[in-house]
Amino acid sequence: MTTPFEFDPAYNCHSNVQVGSRRPVVISLQQALTYGGLLEGFPTKAHNDRFLEQLRASLAAPGTCLIEPARRPYLRTPGDMDRHAEVDRLPEWLPMVTVTMALRYPGIGGPSELQVVFYQDEFAPPLADDVAAALKALDWDRRAQPATWT
Repeated sequence: MTTPFEFDPAYNCHSNVQVGSRRPVVISLQQALTYGGLLEGFPTKAHNDRFLEQLRASLAAPGTCLIEPARRPYLRTPGDMDRHAEVDRLPEWLPMVTVTMALRYPGIGGPSELQVVFYQDEFAPPLADDVAAALKALDWDRRAQPATWT
């Protein structure tokens, strides 16, 4: 089961999504294949650790957030990578789609923004249930920053 974006009739062509106690407007949704640049071989835990560490460093600024992805030792079904496993190179996969979502909430004290990066197995929308649950658990007031109008 997946959670859809909710169309907001107050704004033409806008959607919103539950983040903590807020329902910010989705102002941007960018998606890419997680391993789109992997030309040969398969990802390993060490590869994913380096990749996620670089991503966390780039998201260290206020107003950004990474929802930690699930990791699994198979690509599509359990056991499909067993023949590729080596003693020092065990396959490990993140969900296939990396999603960057920019959100804006028009609060009373001024608008605030949050950029969230998450992973899921299919292109969004809709959001996977685990992603929707993680968004609902985020503390908007602690994570978001005042919006800048450019």
